[in-house]
Amino acid sequence: MIKVNENIYGHKSRLDWFKKSITKVGVGLEFGCGTGIMLSSQLLQEGYSIVGVDLDEPSIDLGKKIFKENELNPDNLRCKNLEYFPDQHFDYIIASEVFEHILKEDIDTVIRLIRLKLKDNGVLFVTVPNGYGWFEFENIFWTELRMRYIFRFLLISQACNFIRKKTGTYVSDHPSTIANSPHVRRFTLTSIQELMVEHGFNVEAYRGSVLFCGGFSDMFFSGIGFVMKFNLWLGKCFPRIASGYYLTTFKVENNKKT
Repeated sequence: MIKVNENIYGHKSRLDWFKKSITKVGVGLEFGCGTGIMLSSQLLQEGYSIVGVDLDEPSIDLGKKIFKENELNPDNLRCKNLEYFPDQHFDYIIASEVFEHILKEDIDTVIRLIRLKLKDNGVLFVTVPNGYGWFEFENIFWTELRMRYIFRFLLISQACNFIRKKTGTYVSDHPSTIANSPHVRRFTLTSIQELMVEHGFNVEAYRGSVLFCGGFSDMFFSGIGFVMKFNLWLGKCFPRIASGYYLTTFKVENNKKT
């Protein structure tokens, strides 16, 4: 069984949020699934019907290998474009942490294609980071200034991971993706909602993910239960300044975008 524990990013809470809104009767798609470990594998293990797609072939190949080792059907992961699927085929589509990786000139085409593949009144779940939130602030130091390599050189990252594995609080033994895909777009809660409405989706509900997260936060706080719970509570209470946004949107009959 592929196990995913909670972390400072609120990944387990995000999974639970999806499960509250989908049924095991419906057919779903995870768009931009990476290896499929964080969402597709978890839903499949609980009896949901879902397919994961991604254009990064190495991530899909690794995901298939892990699926097979854990008695999940590797055919549920596919390195395919959305055009491969019939129109109005899915009851719901998940686009989690994907839109921030898509260039502005391509996003319209992608969302139109997603809309085509959804059934009438189908649900599109969207999660994106707050482009001006805590995560992006930490990311400047952790990734762009390469601080993560310093912590690895000093063996601090390895020590934290060792402790989490020994205490059973390690998030996952498998990567969510192996693609190098930087953020190329920044969203606010207002701008992501406007983008959805522009493309013929009604925003039914939204919430914040967590207040703070990032490389440093993950290294020092993932696995510490009361910190993670407090972080989730803050993100829900103050969604506009949370590190990310979760949106539940429904396909409406008339698409305003032509």
